Amino acid sequence: MSRTVISTTMMLRHLAQLTVAWFNHRDMPPLRVDDYAEHAERVWASARRAGDAPWFALGLRHALATKGDDAAELTNERFAYSDADARELFEYLLRVMPADVPAVGDPAQVEFQAMTRPEWEARRGSA
Repeated sequence: MSRTVISTTMMLRHLAQLTVAWFNHRDMPPLRVDDYAEHAERVWASARRAGDAPWFALGLRHALATKGDDAAELTNERFAYSDADARELFEYLLRVMPADVPAVGDPAQVEFQAMTRPEWEARRGSA
């Protein structure tokens, strides 16, 4: 089975709708992950507008299935999320994912790569 390459840049761009946006007005993370609800809606709206939602969801699933600090590496640098906090956030985002986002790929076969937006769009278009 071939690997599915997903852009780390794409993942960071959509996650910033939550991770960066939250800390633009606050110094601490919320007490409950559900307090991110408004920002989670923005994440999915951003991913859908860009045509990335299925691959964004696959990237979240991959980060959750991978041991180590892969999840934390996809979060904002202004506030360092622990791997456990990042995983909780990704689980939450998948829980509130719009029902019509199609499933693509196998999380075990994902490889994250840094690439420009045009490189990602060309790769995504051929997937």
